[in-house]
Amino acid sequence: MQRVAAMKIGSTSTSLLIATDLSHVLMRQQRLVNMFADDREDALAEVITSFTDSARQTQCQVMIAAGGEAMRRHPDLAVLVRKAGWDYHEVSGWQEARLTWMAVKDAVPQMEWIVDIGGGSTEFASSSEAFSVPVGAVRQESVTWPAVGRIQHPVLIGGTAQVLSQMVRTNVIYVSQVEALLAELAAYPERLSTLDALRRQIFPQGLQLVRQLFSVYGWDYVTFHPRGFLEGLWLAAHGESEGFAW
Repeated sequence: MQRVAAMKIGSTSTSLLIATDLSHVLMRQQRLVNMFADDREDALAEVITSFTDSARQTQCQVMIAAGGEAMRRHPDLAVLVRKAGWDYHEVSGWQEARLTWMAVKDAVPQMEWIVDIGGGSTEFASSSEAFSVPVGAVRQESVTWPAVGRIQHPVLIGGTAQVLSQMVRTNVIYVSQVEALLAELAAYPERLSTLDALRRQIFPQGLQLVRQLFSVYGWDYVTFHPRGFLEGLWLAAHGESEGFAW
């Protein structure tokens, strides 16, 4: 089987996945890079160099990359990725949502909706719908959230969801736990001391966004899952994203 390296350039983190099969991952790496910061180009270039070295050292036959909302806003940065030898795809918010849904559906066949709260955008997807809203843990703007059919018990993914799951020590998360954590962090901000500086800055904003979505869509609970856009890219490169077209 082909050894595939997939690189996802998110708004606040850039991630690498190298595998011949998603059940047997050879390498995972993640670096925090704020793609809305002034030094984003230099920071991203450093990470790309490191990830490219890893992909070549592990003799990957395929090197695929794509970015989220920040790369859609700064498409000029794609030249850094392509110069390093990556097959870089410019993906729309809709395509990002579809790839993410396919990755999670592959692991959780019974799930109906995914909601991916990133740094610069939030993606929603089901078997029949997919859309992206340009609001995230970093990029906070006033929006009217799309009206869709009732989203019951979605799978929540992304960096905010991962930290939330770790802090409440469960993958099944109720709104009462979100509200309690918001109150606790307001009273005891030192609880964030174990996070790196960028996560400390943006997690409370992401948590507020989670609370807002609970209210807007009337969720009873959400379930965190670690898969996401990165695994969707890997599946697309491996020809396992049925029905998806770039």
